[in-house]
Amino acid sequence: MTSETAGRTEPSSWRIPETWSFLGAFVIFLLGALVLYHASRQDPAELQTRAAKLLVDLRKAQEKEPDSQTSLVFRHLQEQESETYTKGFLRHVSLALFVSCFLILGVEIHSRSVARRDMQRHFHEVTKNVFEGVAQRLLGETMTSELKAILLEDFVKARAGYHITFERSPDDKSTDWIIVRLESWFDVRNLTGEPADFPFRTSIFGYHKERVVVDGVQVEFPYFVSVEIKGEDIPVSTMQDSKNPFMLLKKVPLPRDMSVLTSFKVVTRLLYRTKDSMVLSSSYAMESSEIAVSNQVADSIGKCDAVVLHKHTEQVTPRTEGKWEFSRALLPGQGWYVCWDRSSRNQGSATQLVAEAEKVTITPSDNTEAVTITPSNILEPPTTS
Repeated sequence: MTSETAGRTEPSSWRIPETWSFLGAFVIFLLGALVLYHASRQDPAELQTRAAKLLVDLRKAQEKEPDSQTSLVFRHLQEQESETYTKGFLRHVSLALFVSCFLILGVEIHSRSVARRDMQRHFHEVTKNVFEGVAQRLLGETMTSELKAILLEDFVKARAGYHITFERSPDDKSTDWIIVRLESWFDVRNLTGEPADFPFRTSIFGYHKERVVVDGVQVEFPYFVSVEIKGEDIPVSTMQDSKNPFMLLKKVPLPRDMSVLTSFKVVTRLLYRTKDSMVLSSSYAMESSEIAVSNQVADSIGKCDAVVLHKHTEQVTPRTEGKWEFSRALLPGQGWYVCWDRSSRNQGSATQLVAEAEKVTITPSDNTEAVTITPSNILEPPTTS
C-alpha cells in the first residue's frame, strides 16, 4: 500500500523547487512593474511649476508678439517631451511587466498543472509496469493479480480491536448456551490523497438466530446494540439495510490527510455455546490488531485462547491474562481465531450426563445376570455367572 500511495501523490522532491521558482519569478515581475510604474509618474509639484511658467510666458508673448503664442506652446511641448522621455519609457516597461504577470497567471499556471498531471500519470504508469513485471517474474500472474488488488485499496484500518464478554446464560436455555457481547472498533486511514467516502458495512448474518428469554423478556438474537462513528452514537435504525435488518450500511466522508484517522465502533450481542469458537476478520487490511476477553460466567466458560490467522502467529504478545496483541499487518481476509472450553465444573456435569445416557443394560434370554455396557468396558467381553 505504501508504494501505491506514493504513486498517487506527486513527488515533493521536484514539486517544491518548481513552485518556489514560479513564485519567485512572479513576485519579481510584479515588484518590477510596480516600481517602474511609480517611477514613471510625474511629480504634481513639478507639473504645477511648469504650468505656472507656461502661463507667464503666454502672457508676456501676448503683450509683445501676439502671433508668437503658437510657437511658444510648441517649444514648451518639445521641452516637456524631452524632459519626460525617460518617464514615458519606464511607464511602457511597467505596462509590459504587468502584461507578463497576467500571462504567467493565465498561461503558465495552466501549462504547469497539465505538465504536473502528465508527469504524475507517467510516474504511476512506470511504477505499475515495473511492479507488474518484477512480480509476475517472481510470483506468477495469479499471485500478482491478488497483490495488485491489495495495493490498489483506498482505505486501511490503522488500529483494530475486539472485546469479547461472556455475559450470562439465557433464562430458558440449558447451560450449553451463553450470551456473548462483542465490541469491535477500528480507525480508518484514507490512502487516496483526496476526500473520499468510506463504505462502512457490517453484518451479523452467520450467527445463531433464536428467540430466548432474558430477565423475563423475550429477546431475538443476534442484534446490534450500538454503533459509534467519529465519537458520535448513530441510531442503528438509520443504517439498517432496507432488505435485511442484520446488515448496516453507511458512506462516511473521510479527509484527504492520511494522518487523520476516523474511528468506528460496533457493539453486538450473540448466542454461542459454552464450548465454541469464532473467527474475526476484515475485508480491509489492518496495520495492527488486538483481542480482549472478559469472562463474567466462570461457572460456564473455562479456558479461552486466541490465535492470529497469520504465518507468524508466534509473534502474538500476551500483554496480560485475557488480552492478545499483534503488531504486524493483517491482509484482507486474515484475522483472529478465538476458542473457549467449558469450565471444569460444567464439563464434569456434562460428562456425567453423557455417561449416564450412554449406559446400555442387556438382559440375556437364559435368565443369567444382566450386564451394563459403558464406553469404558465396551472393549472388554462381559462376564456372566
